[in-house]
Amino acid sequence: MRIFAQDASFDFRNTKWGMTKSQVEESEDMELYLEIESNLIYKSTIGGKKASIIYSFTNDNELYRGAYCFEEEHTNRNDFINDFEEINKILSNKYGYPISDEKIWLNDLYKNDNKEWGFAVSLGHLRYDTSWENRKTKILHSVNGENYKINHIVLYFNDELNNKKSKEDNLKKQNEF
Repeated sequence: MRIFAQDASFDFRNTKWGMTKSQVEESEDMELYLEIESNLIYKSTIGGKKASIIYSFTNDNELYRGAYCFEEEHTNRNDFINDFEEINKILSNKYGYPISDEKIWLNDLYKNDNKEWGFAVSLGHLRYDTSWENRKTKILHSVNGENYKINHIVLYFNDELNNKKSKEDNLKKQNEF
């Protein structure tokens, strides 16, 4: 396991895993954009890119996940890959060498034409994934897509609380029957 350097007092931005919604709101200096179900959403610029900052909570009101969802728009789809590489470099400078860094071809139709790799991402044929972790936090950076739409996200989460949230969600689904 690769341990990365991080301010030991925080897990995601200025927060720690397990904080309540009100504690997270107090930690953020931006105005809340939207609160939907168990998520607080803010809008900002991260690494020079427009993004939503999303805090997610368990049913017990514990912060278990944070995310940057980039909202840049490009006519040249390869620019999404350039954005990914730029953010990946920033993350690597902050957290060190990643534990995984993959370019995954699910359909190699455009594999030999790098001018079409952005298009391949938009079709779901190609995805880029990089990850880091320490004792409390996993970080997943991804650019992927389907149906001509590209998603670029950096996801931070705590494994223990993430598993707790998954169990809560599964129990909720079971109770629907």
